[in-house]
Amino acid sequence: MKPFSPSRPVILLLLSLIFLASFFARATHPVSRPDQWLARSDVFNAAIEHADWAATFTIHHPGYTVMAIGGVSLRAFDGALGTPSEALFAWAVPEFTTLFGRRMAAGVLGLAIVISTLIVLIVLALKRLANWEAALAAGGLLALSPFFLGEGRVFHVDALVSSLMLLSALLILIYLDKRQWLFLILSGMVAGFALLTKAPSLFLLPFTGLALLVATLETVHNASGDHSIDQAGWLVRLGLRDIGLPLLLWMVCAVLPFVLWPAMWLDPLGVISGMINGTADMVENTHPVPRFYAGGVYFEERMPISFYPVMLLYQASFVTLGLLIIGLGLYLAQLARPRAQDWRSRLPVKPQVFWLLAAFVLFFTIQMTIGAKYDKRYILPAQAMLEPLAAIGLAGLIGLLGAALANHHERLLRSIPALLLTLALGMQALAVLPYFPDFGSHRNHLLGGNQGAVGVVPLMGQNEGVIDVARYLHQHQRIDFVGVSYPFHFSLPQYYAGQVERAYPEQADLHLASRIVRERFMDSEQWIPVLVPFERGETAPRLIVSYDGVDYLWLFGNPADPASADPLRINRGGAGLTVLAWLWWVLTLGLTLWAISRQMDERIDIHR
Repeated sequence: MKPFSPSRPVILLLLSLIFLASFFARATHPVSRPDQWLARSDVFNAAIEHADWAATFTIHHPGYTVMAIGGVSLRAFDGALGTPSEALFAWAVPEFTTLFGRRMAAGVLGLAIVISTLIVLIVLALKRLANWEAALAAGGLLALSPFFLGEGRVFHVDALVSSLMLLSALLILIYLDKRQWLFLILSGMVAGFALLTKAPSLFLLPFTGLALLVATLETVHNASGDHSIDQAGWLVRLGLRDIGLPLLLWMVCAVLPFVLWPAMWLDPLGVISGMINGTADMVENTHPVPRFYAGGVYFEERMPISFYPVMLLYQASFVTLGLLIIGLGLYLAQLARPRAQDWRSRLPVKPQVFWLLAAFVLFFTIQMTIGAKYDKRYILPAQAMLEPLAAIGLAGLIGLLGAALANHHERLLRSIPALLLTLALGMQALAVLPYFPDFGSHRNHLLGGNQGAVGVVPLMGQNEGVIDVARYLHQHQRIDFVGVSYPFHFSLPQYYAGQVERAYPEQADLHLASRIVRERFMDSEQWIPVLVPFERGETAPRLIVSYDGVDYLWLFGNPADPASADPLRINRGGAGLTVLAWLWWVLTLGLTLWAISRQMDERIDIHR
């Protein structure tokens, strides 16, 4: 089968579509559970305005890139208020959004532009290592990756640092493949911006060392016997040339972006010390609030080491998980037949590249497991890397089908890449879009969606359903005071201008309880007396927000309405997606097995 080689106009169109899909999915109706990065961006802007350079260091994360991007976005928004330019921001939020919420959305909009641009750069980088099928599939999967997308709609650091880490990792692999110093330099600089975003991106240093080591070991293996006279000296020189010097240059380039941070101009040692101490605290101390996992609530105890691997499975889409398994199968088969040219010629990327990307996922997961402070969003860089690996699996399947249909069905042969790309990305959209705008409420439909995740993994991450609650409140104009459970006192004020208090005050007009009360015992003393009568069927809420039939939010009256009341129920997702997931899995697995069996039959015929 001829390589899939779209024309330049088609490539530009597809890259534009990936950017637009990524941008609008992240920027439309965003919800940020925390508000600290909005406040820090305001502090950052004030520090820049008054040349108070030390004040640009606010926390150990350090979040410099988020504050810089958010600061620019907020300046643009504040300047546009009351002018026609305000329309550039108004489209992204419902009409009832408060000023606080619109400023928060402006910060998310700036991050969405940068993250979407980075996804396009990831596509172009992967094309240097693979073919267009893998590169474009990775872009589409990343644009609509449910967990990556859910965290990208938040004014926070995790989605940005994940995008930067993926790009840096791909760039170092391009350097090893092409041996062009430009990609090593770019990888280091992108890693520097990742480190300016969040400290766990320091992982890129050992990952780069691992990649350089693996490439050098391959050189040693291929050159065995050529340097028998002075083998030790040759190994030392090779190590310095292929590991020591590149790693040193990479580290220098990673430091360069720190020159852009004003706080480093005044007290570089103090800033670095603050980052190290803060990161050490994250490693040594558990999360300050309870965490739910596998039916248990963890207060000050360390969580089980299975937490992050299980989260990776439940947060992936059925498209990603299915294609990832196919990709792993193809490359494991190559390991069993390393010298078989028919296998090697059909693989989308070199085996070394695939296994290093898989090592990124494995070792980053181990790094985060070692630390004491757990949260599902901390694993996002590994989660995002699953998408390029799944895209490689899709490209491998395309290659298998092309080989199986070689010399047959020529018209079908030419259309296979476009058909499978369209089908895979269409399925990804079908898996994710029914949850709009709360993409973070998605759970893997191969595992039963939210119905299968109940009691296993924490469900609520970014206050899913808050816009539905706010819309209900605005439709009932006499509501002035709402008592809420943790953590909706941060997010509801973004979309509701009335009084919001984290409590169960009897004088409140309505009371908003969330699943977090039941999962993590947050504010349980106040809310269990409300939820228990409801669960017994003695009372009924005014509004229920559900995903896949699993309740996330309950809005109660005061006093609670009788059981005969008919609540308004909003349900997104659906059980039908589980059926679709398994149909997809049967289709892709069936195509893979059919293509392999067809090739085996052809080999038997040839030998006869």
